Amino acid sequence: MMHTARIRRLLSRLALCLLGALAGASIWAIGETWNAPGWPHGVFLAVLVLVCVQASVSLALAGPVAVRRAVPGALLIALPVTALASWAGHRHGDPMALLDQPWMVSMMALMVFLAAPFLLVWLRDPGKWRSYAVLFETAWTMTARYLIAWAFVAVFWALLFLSDAVLSLVDVRVLSDLLEREWLALILSGTVLGLGLAVVHELSDTLSPFLVLRLLRLLVLPVLVVMLVFLGAVPLRGVVNLFGEVSPASTLMVSAIVAISLVSIAVERDDTLSVDTRVQRASTRALALTVPFLAGLALWAVSLRVIQHGWTPDRVLAALVCAVLLIYGTGYAAAVLMRGDWTGRIRLVNVVLGLGTMIVCALWLTPVLNADRIASNSQLARFAKGKTDLDALPLWAMGHDWGKAGQTGLERLAGMTEHPDHAAIVERITHLRDQANPFRFEQVILDQRAPEELAALVAEMPVQPAGEGLTLAELEGLPDYRRLQWLEACRRVLPGGGPGCVMVRGQFLPADAPQAMVLFLENGQTHASYVIFDADEVTVHEAYDPVGRSWPLLSPEAIAQAQRGAFQLKPRPGLALHIGGRVLEAGR
Repeated sequence: MMHTARIRRLLSRLALCLLGALAGASIWAIGETWNAPGWPHGVFLAVLVLVCVQASVSLALAGPVAVRRAVPGALLIALPVTALASWAGHRHGDPMALLDQPWMVSMMALMVFLAAPFLLVWLRDPGKWRSYAVLFETAWTMTARYLIAWAFVAVFWALLFLSDAVLSLVDVRVLSDLLEREWLALILSGTVLGLGLAVVHELSDTLSPFLVLRLLRLLVLPVLVVMLVFLGAVPLRGVVNLFGEVSPASTLMVSAIVAISLVSIAVERDDTLSVDTRVQRASTRALALTVPFLAGLALWAVSLRVIQHGWTPDRVLAALVCAVLLIYGTGYAAAVLMRGDWTGRIRLVNVVLGLGTMIVCALWLTPVLNADRIASNSQLARFAKGKTDLDALPLWAMGHDWGKAGQTGLERLAGMTEHPDHAAIVERITHLRDQANPFRFEQVILDQRAPEELAALVAEMPVQPAGEGLTLAELEGLPDYRRLQWLEACRRVLPGGGPGCVMVRGQFLPADAPQAMVLFLENGQTHASYVIFDADEVTVHEAYDPVGRSWPLLSPEAIAQAQRGAFQLKPRPGLALHIGGRVLEAGR
């Protein structure tokens, strides 16, 4: 009996190693035929997706079920995902451009990740594919198995490179020569991955993910405290102010996902394993109730961005994720607030919404949720109604990232012959098609706007002392970002009225070139820059306070004081600007 078990174990390992090796060889073969004549990119995309999904799902299924069932069973996921990917690929002139869009790849990966546990349970026992207890254990075991196996692959390669380094000390280059062959590297990686998956499955009774889940349970109460503090602070400070430069919507979505994950971990597969103390159960219920608030705030934050700037594919995806999270949160809240078996209701919500999320992922790859089309129509509608100007249109993204829908949008834009900016529109679209990258395109636009913006800066920036001025010739070498920074500041209004900028001229260093200090308003504070007007370029440094030993930020009142002439220029041995209780001299 023991001898038979060993043979079966050995055959299982060999089968998984062979499966992994075939996966690696297939991926290498596809890569080698990438630019082969007569190999349409649409066919290449379909074959690549089919091989990757088929290989990953087959390896995930093999072990818990026999290889002879795992391989054909994996087709139940691989074929629909491949068909959807091919359908979505038609959105682009080159179908392979689909793989350059992270959100598309993420949706395909999420669909595979969610579907695999359902498929594995169905293959093992068709009657239990909706059983949360079985699905929960299968999903976590599958995830842990894959993570450990990939860690084994990483250790294998680390040891291989170390061995090569050791052998190279005695001029033995066998491993180096082997590692240069890409086909061998992929086949080796697949083989080692298959071996790792086989061994982890053999030890599934001892290598359980439930130890990690029990540890994660301990985070429910700390996370709850953080969420409650945040939600309590929102009415006092507002969402945007709470996050500073970090995207509020992204932070809120991640927080909601963390809360959903911890609640699911806390309720476990059934009541015999779920949290059982009064504090843990109360904390889990309270954390479940924070999810709809977090998801709702995230959706509100995305809505504000859409109202201000219109739809983009990223915002369509963000809104979709927020909507799914809000449905999760609503389901969790209903489960917790109703009397009776609240943990059982949460498990039911997880099963139903797990299937629902797969459907949403599938729809994302169909014309029903074509984010490129939605974004293009939104941007054109806003432009036609005068809600946005030409500078704010994401022309490069429309022409290069938003597929056929973006190209159609550009054609419609060029057809707006009655629009007052039609000539500029056609010129920009021409530049868009001539430039190789977005940076060159942006530079062309900046160069076109420079004369007009420099003239506006000369007209709008106050200059002190009285009688001093500023000329276009002096500003010709000003860097683009400085020009935009100062012009935007000049168009901000100080609390007492007046522009949010001022220039104070003076020889702050003993040099022949004209010099000045520029004070400008940004993010509610006054920044100070030291400027040298050389013949060929304008050099800008941050002004330095030698008394406070800092590069200071002043109050907006400092600009108003300078505009009134309420400052002093004193020698240090050059000049220093004394204003608002600070001393500003030339920075380096």
